[in-house]
Amino acid sequence: MAAPQPKNILDPNEIRKYIRILRRNWLLLVLLPALAYGFAVIYTYKMTSIYAATTQVLLKNNETYDYQQQIYKGLGYYQAYQDVANQKRIITSNNLIDSALSRLSMDVSYYIIGRIKKQEVYAYTPFTIDVISFSREYFEREIGLRIISENKFQVSYVNPQGEEVTREGTFDQPLKEDELNLTVRKTAKISKKSLPVISQIQYAFVVHNPVNLRSKFKSAISVENIEYTNILVIRVDDDLPERAVRFLDTLSRVYLRNTMQSEIDINENTIKYIDLQLDTVVHVIDSIEKEMDTLRLVRNVINLGKEEDQFFAQYVDLASRKQLYQLKQQSFDALENYIKNSKDEKFIPPTYYVLHDEGFLQTSMDELYSMQITRNNAMVNVKEPNPSITQLNANIERLKKDILLYINNSRGAVRVQINDVNGQSQKYESLLKKLPKTQREMLAIQRKLDVNEKLYTYLLEKRANTIIARAGIIPATRIIESAHSIGVVKPDKAKIRYTFAGVALAIAIFIVFIRIQYFTKLETLSELKEMTSLPVLGELPNHNILEKSKKRGRGKENEEEKVPEQYVVVDSNPKSPIAEAFRSLRTNLEYMAAEAQCKTVLVTSNNPGEGKTFCSINLATILAKAGKRVLIVELDLHKPKVQIGLGMRSDVGVSTLLIGRNTVEECILPSPYENLDVILSGPTPPNASELILSKYMETMFTYARAHYDYVIIDTPPILLISDALMLMRHVDATMFVVNTKQASKEAIRHAQEVAIGNKLKNFGFILNGVKKKYSRYYRRYSYNYGYGGYGYGYGYGYGYGAGEKK
Repeated sequence: MAAPQPKNILDPNEIRKYIRILRRNWLLLVLLPALAYGFAVIYTYKMTSIYAATTQVLLKNNETYDYQQQIYKGLGYYQAYQDVANQKRIITSNNLIDSALSRLSMDVSYYIIGRIKKQEVYAYTPFTIDVISFSREYFEREIGLRIISENKFQVSYVNPQGEEVTREGTFDQPLKEDELNLTVRKTAKISKKSLPVISQIQYAFVVHNPVNLRSKFKSAISVENIEYTNILVIRVDDDLPERAVRFLDTLSRVYLRNTMQSEIDINENTIKYIDLQLDTVVHVIDSIEKEMDTLRLVRNVINLGKEEDQFFAQYVDLASRKQLYQLKQQSFDALENYIKNSKDEKFIPPTYYVLHDEGFLQTSMDELYSMQITRNNAMVNVKEPNPSITQLNANIERLKKDILLYINNSRGAVRVQINDVNGQSQKYESLLKKLPKTQREMLAIQRKLDVNEKLYTYLLEKRANTIIARAGIIPATRIIESAHSIGVVKPDKAKIRYTFAGVALAIAIFIVFIRIQYFTKLETLSELKEMTSLPVLGELPNHNILEKSKKRGRGKENEEEKVPEQYVVVDSNPKSPIAEAFRSLRTNLEYMAAEAQCKTVLVTSNNPGEGKTFCSINLATILAKAGKRVLIVELDLHKPKVQIGLGMRSDVGVSTLLIGRNTVEECILPSPYENLDVILSGPTPPNASELILSKYMETMFTYARAHYDYVIIDTPPILLISDALMLMRHVDATMFVVNTKQASKEAIRHAQEVAIGNKLKNFGFILNGVKKKYSRYYRRYSYNYGYGGYGYGYGYGYGYGAGEKK
């Protein structure tokens, strides 16, 4: 048993089909993407490149000293700065951006106007603009500037009324025109040496609206959090890399300053409060010392005894404790008043450091401070009423009530402590009263002095600690990567160019697809076979018909007409590829309607000029040369061409026959070729289509079938005239000629509809005008019969070359 043959993976016909498609459309597939790529190169050259600068910020910086942690522990700062979402909003807030822009001179943009594009520059222009006052109507309006001399310049702009304005000015002198008030300051780049160059450059500048400038940079900022870290990556996109780096560097430093500003404010408030208390204590001490000096001078007081010193020391200690309790009570009062009445959104208490030893109070204040920061940050982009803000406000109010309740309770406890101290003080005071009056007065003054000195020492200690703490304040965040440019981030010009070329290629492919589907003309026999399920009888190679001038046989003597010189190619060049094609067509015709004694064959086409008359004459001639009796009937009464192809003319023919003026025998004429007769069209009738329906038509066909082996009928094109459709019922076979110049899919589809709609049994296509490189006959003759000019039959003189030359 034979082994099964392996199936071809690649079909040669399919490969040839795709090669043909590429060959027909290669120019479109190459030229359109190339043009698109060239346009993209120009387009991307004119585009402005966007650069990016980045920096990295670490949240919750723990670089603090031990005493700072004791003083600032739980301030709420660190907890607040762990909220990454809030920090993103703070960085992109309007206040922070405005603060950064105020430190930079970015309100004016400078440009160099080139032939193709306008290029923005930064810090490289030979002049700078100082805006004194500017009307809003001129914001974002381009103002041209040209340097005339070392001291003169010229500005040009379009005013709000649409008028072109040109003015000259002097460097470093105010220029006041319309509603413009600015000063153009020159730099060291303007000199006699550089003037010939820079005077040829067209500069321009644009003064920005502060709101627009802020919006521009706000939209250019992006903040991303590195996953699983407290690191924020801040990025700024800008047309100029240097400006992006400077702005980002300034913004990050402003942000760091902002993170420590509240600590500084709290510290300053505490120092102010302590200084106020110190001033009061110092004033009291001064008055007590004066009183003591006066008493000593007046009464000559001596030193107290040892026992009295002990009583006095205890009494002073109790008085000092009472004074501290009273200071604490005052701090509670101040804090309570601040919470109740202060409108400070930052929540900076004035006595925070004095009460830092109150555990619950400190924790609650830290929580309140953290909530207040969260609310302030949220308010950057969210306005009330908002559910989250409303809930946060409710939590803040509830916590304030808890703090006020704790303050009230703590104040009661302090009062108890004061009462206890008062009780003990009374005991020692009664002992001291037993002393002489002068000594008692001296002890009372001394007691006041010692108490205030201790309070003074306590306040000085607190003030020193607060100042030391301020010296150690550092930002709650830290820059771990300074601002730097990362180059061009958009647009991706290479991607744009390739995208243009890719889109153009896709469009070209789409056009090719449309051309293939609707406009592509057939070129090969295999394409025709692929396109139709109906029989294909053969192909006819492309053949140029030579013409010669010939005098008309009648009419004006000087009138000439063009007559084909080689119209009957099967006779003039019998060994040519096209003659071989007609022989193959003759062979295929014998298998159509084989049972018919006389084969009546109708030849038609879709459009004029496809070669149906040429096929009719040469097919009839090749049949006649084979010894068949053949009759050609010229039934194209509208535009007859058989008589031109055969070089014949007659006053009788089909038209006279169908009206009954002549018989069939009278209309039949012998042709120049043996066994071939012809019935010409005769005089052109005015009603050719109606004449086809004549009763004499059947008489003509009956006679032809009785006297001939083949009847070849040349008809008009079916797309223009319906004569051929009416004649198809009289014939045994229909040959449909399609020319490669006009043979589209739509034409083949229409021919199929005609064949199927009329239920034609013997229908076949003939592909005419096949180019030499696609014709199998030319390839066959070139490879098998050429042999470099040796001729067919080894010297008999029937070579392909000789035939073509003839």
